[in-house]
Amino acid sequence: MDIPYSPSLVGGAAPSPASAPTARATPPTAATPAAPIRVDKSLLQRAKGNELEAITTMFRQFLSPDEEIYFAEYCGQTGFWVFGTHSFACLSGRRLASLQVGGFGRLLYNDGFLEHANSGVVHQPSLLKLYLWAVFAGVFGLLVLGASVVFASTLLTEPGGLLGGLLAALAVALGLGAGLLTVYGTIRLYHSLNKCGLIWWIREGISVYVFTNRGKMNRANHLFRLACQVRDERMKLVGSSSN
Repeated sequence: MDIPYSPSLVGGAAPSPASAPTARATPPTAATPAAPIRVDKSLLQRAKGNELEAITTMFRQFLSPDEEIYFAEYCGQTGFWVFGTHSFACLSGRRLASLQVGGFGRLLYNDGFLEHANSGVVHQPSLLKLYLWAVFAGVFGLLVLGASVVFASTLLTEPGGLLGGLLAALAVALGLGAGLLTVYGTIRLYHSLNKCGLIWWIREGISVYVFTNRGKMNRANHLFRLACQVRDERMKLVGSSSN
């Protein structure tokens, strides 16, 4: 779903002079202290369903109050279960922004102003490489789990009574946890080495990366095309203001 935006931006026509913001005659007033950044579970669940209001609410915590938003969508998840990280993208009249929300309070916001963008890439890596990494992660995780099971069986064969049984159960539980963490770490390493989605390079700054699942690559492509249009209008506005 797309947020309604000005036809002058989408259609390619320059905004009318009357609609362009005028330069401030007085310096801006001091900003009030911002509220703590919060992404409640209910808000995150709504945003994962690509609910427009929920996604804009999350991004509004980082944007200026007067910024008009043209795009705000859910782009997918990397990882699994409680270790997964959810990716969101937002485009306003000034910046392109990404927001990652993960388990245990992890949150990463990243943006870049449109007039400082150099180039962008929409990238979808090869499925063959993904399958190879997945097989490697699965085999390595099973080896870790298998080693813990062998160790637990060794404890059970030795006289130890209840204590030996508890130690064997603990060894299996630790092996299962280590195996899952191995799979998760391998998946995270793959995605850190192989970007999937939209990468927006910012001049003399940090590039904006919007992770996107394969089934939602059309959203990354639409965001890229719309960002180029809005950037053109932003460049015209910035150029006219500097003259």
